[in-house]
Amino acid sequence: MTDPRSARVHATALILAEDRPVDPNRAPEDTDALASRGVQDLLAMEVEITQRTAKGDCRAPALIRRMCSDNPLWGAPRIHGELLKLGFEISQSTVSKYMPCRPTDPDQSRKSFLRNHMDCTASIDFLVVPTLTFKILFVLVVLSHERRRIVHFGITTNPSAE
Repeated sequence: MTDPRSARVHATALILAEDRPVDPNRAPEDTDALASRGVQDLLAMEVEITQRTAKGDCRAPALIRRMCSDNPLWGAPRIHGELLKLGFEISQSTVSKYMPCRPTDPDQSRKSFLRNHMDCTASIDFLVVPTLTFKILFVLVVLSHERRRIVHFGITTNPSAE
């Protein structure tokens, strides 16, 4: 069983050999030699291209790291697209592999902020309560979060400054 790549290269070499002008002084066996030499040249070129793409471009990791530092908001898809525009044949997973790890946010989380400031926080609620006699009562409640206790509680029928 032959390798499909070598069969493709062999077919390409034969086409190239047929496209060349025929020299009437050349013997028929020279054409076969030319075709086999074309196959060998194309195979050598394909091996070189395969090795070069398998090894990758050694400039790509440094370029990826530089693009990450210059553009901190860019992710792997954006950098991959820019590298393709520059002519680098590289996959997005390879770009992700060479991207430096971003530092975690040193700020405290919401949960730790609330835990640290629990003693000085309070919540205020102002609500309307209809009664059975269809009167409206206005209620103000202030709660301290430190011990979950009621700091202030007020009820009125007319909330005004008077």
